[in-house]
Amino acid sequence: MRTKAALFPAWRPTRPDVGSVARKAGTALLLRLLDEQERWPLWMPVFLGCGVGLYFALPSEPPAWLAPVLLAAALAMLVAGVLLRHRAAGWLLLVAAMATGGVAAAQARTLAVAAPVVPYAGTFAVEGTVVEMEPRRKGSRVLLDDLAVERLAPDATPRRVRVALRWDEGVRPGARIALKARLSPPSPPALPGGYDFARKAFFEGLGGIGFALGRPVVVAPAPEGANRLERLRLHLTEAMRREIPGVDGAVAAALTTGLRADIPDGVWEDMQRSGLAHLLAISGLHMTLVAGAVFILVRYLLALCPPLALRATVKKLAAAVALVAAFAYLLVSGASIPAQRAFIMTGVALVAVMLDRSPLSMRLVALAALVVLVSQPESLTGPSFQMSFAAVVALIAWYERRPERREGTERQRHHLLVYLAGITATTLLASLATAPFSAWHFQRVAVLGVVANLIGVPLTGFWIMPSALMAFLLMPFGLEAPFFWLMGEGIGWLLWIASLIADMPYAALDAPFMPFAALLFMAAGGLWLCLWLQPWRRFGLVPVACGLVLLAFTERPLLLVDAEMGHAAVVGDEGVRLLALRKDAFLEDLWLRALGGDPLPWPGAPPPNGPLRCDPWGCILDHGERRIALAFRAGALAEDCGRVDLVVAFIDASACSSPRPVVDRPALRDMGGAAVYATTDGFEIRPVQAARGERPWTRR
Repeated sequence: MRTKAALFPAWRPTRPDVGSVARKAGTALLLRLLDEQERWPLWMPVFLGCGVGLYFALPSEPPAWLAPVLLAAALAMLVAGVLLRHRAAGWLLLVAAMATGGVAAAQARTLAVAAPVVPYAGTFAVEGTVVEMEPRRKGSRVLLDDLAVERLAPDATPRRVRVALRWDEGVRPGARIALKARLSPPSPPALPGGYDFARKAFFEGLGGIGFALGRPVVVAPAPEGANRLERLRLHLTEAMRREIPGVDGAVAAALTTGLRADIPDGVWEDMQRSGLAHLLAISGLHMTLVAGAVFILVRYLLALCPPLALRATVKKLAAAVALVAAFAYLLVSGASIPAQRAFIMTGVALVAVMLDRSPLSMRLVALAALVVLVSQPESLTGPSFQMSFAAVVALIAWYERRPERREGTERQRHHLLVYLAGITATTLLASLATAPFSAWHFQRVAVLGVVANLIGVPLTGFWIMPSALMAFLLMPFGLEAPFFWLMGEGIGWLLWIASLIADMPYAALDAPFMPFAALLFMAAGGLWLCLWLQPWRRFGLVPVACGLVLLAFTERPLLLVDAEMGHAAVVGDEGVRLLALRKDAFLEDLWLRALGGDPLPWPGAPPPNGPLRCDPWGCILDHGERRIALAFRAGALAEDCGRVDLVVAFIDASACSSPRPVVDRPALRDMGGAAVYATTDGFEIRPVQAARGERPWTRR
């Protein structure tokens, strides 16, 4: 007879076989990967971008010899990966080659464009050749090349500078002019981790920005036939401005010739809040509209000629003509880096049509991304590349997965409904795909952008851009005026829609200080969702959710101070208080966006129980049991030195010998500005310059 112990053996916990679980998970992952082998090439630009991103994240510049070494290693791994018979090992080598090549391409690009920068802000006698000219309401803005700058040796002279002219009589592209100008180096970020205009200017070869003091002298007029393209751009812009006066004409110039310096700040604000700002920059949308209109027109005209239509492939001929038209638009628009990127994407699609391939292919998008990242690696860090590719990848992923299109009369019967549903779905999808990047770069998400784009994009595509195209085609015959009038009317409606949407409650939401980790998680999850086809792609929702959770851990500073000690911002629960010793509306707007909250006046009479108390000599900011002193004058510095946990002095504080941290004007200049955060141990000072690292574009 069995005992009770034999019938009911004691339960003993067993250790999980971690190795077995890992092997099963690895096997499942491998099987899923093998099921989607045809999608592996789509990840090559992602790994190339990882290499580019790694280069820009380095705290210091690697030695110059590293670029050719990494390039040789990348080529060797690429060849080995292609020739290797073991498929998995071959793809791993290709992944390593892409990442290594990304670092090499980014460093090679940096070495290729490196040029001097104006060493300090000051007045210089400048002589240079006008290579670009943008008309403005008062004068113009010119880009000068082939420079000679007073007090700067040739090897210390910038390659290019941009100067605003109040008087521009006789100044034309190709002319050589001399002037006195107030020049400054391109501005660094206004806060740690902020947008770095100096880096953008570095890769554009721009070494100084400023304004002319007085009238420029034309040393040599533009030679006959010189700078024909820039002169054509200027001629087209002036013709448009004559026919389309005011703000509408400035927007017309931005849409066609890419000259947008004359657009008022209020229009920019309305376009950004309504989600229509992307229409003001030459992008893939504009390039597609021009190429698409030419493609349809040429294909229709060729089809009217039966002998040609029967003997040639009309579609391919139309695609070739559209490619030429897109290239012409690229040149007329100024061939900016975003426009070049848009042309590459459009050109790849048109070549696909000529080769009887589908232009709506994820492989073509991957090819375009590879070309852009190899030729212009710095574009990875900019909003234009990120938002354009995010929208295109999301739209093509939706196109690949949508149900089979209905054929026949049912589709024709509901043609309008299908169009409205399609444009609504694509607008919503593109808005969702670009929202994280908009929040990161602009600290703003256009909530009603779907509504605005639902009207604004068709208005631009079917009214404004076709009118511009017809006006340019008929300009040699003097028949452009009616079409410029039509274009101006369409732009007027577009700006009215932007203003209407922007004034609505909750049209845009501020997204202050979005963590970079949140952006990375959401981008990685979005790629996983879009690049795979099998159901396991839904695992991409996990990193997207993690990114959204990280938004709750946004860290805001207590205090911001700029490098010149002209501005400070104190952040509290009730809003942001700005102290401005000198006027700088751009800096104030940028800080308010990044910090969030409403701007509050700097207190005159100090509130008796408030955390911020001020008098004419300085301020005291209480945070819990700790205290920060802002000293405007020597009297406040002498009173607060040694009595507070942190002194921020708007003057030289060398006379203050305190065991507590003291930050004064010379220190702030070295830091490039700073943000002060509260910690458990006191206060942490984060310099702007430390976040930028020691790179060619950060040298001062």
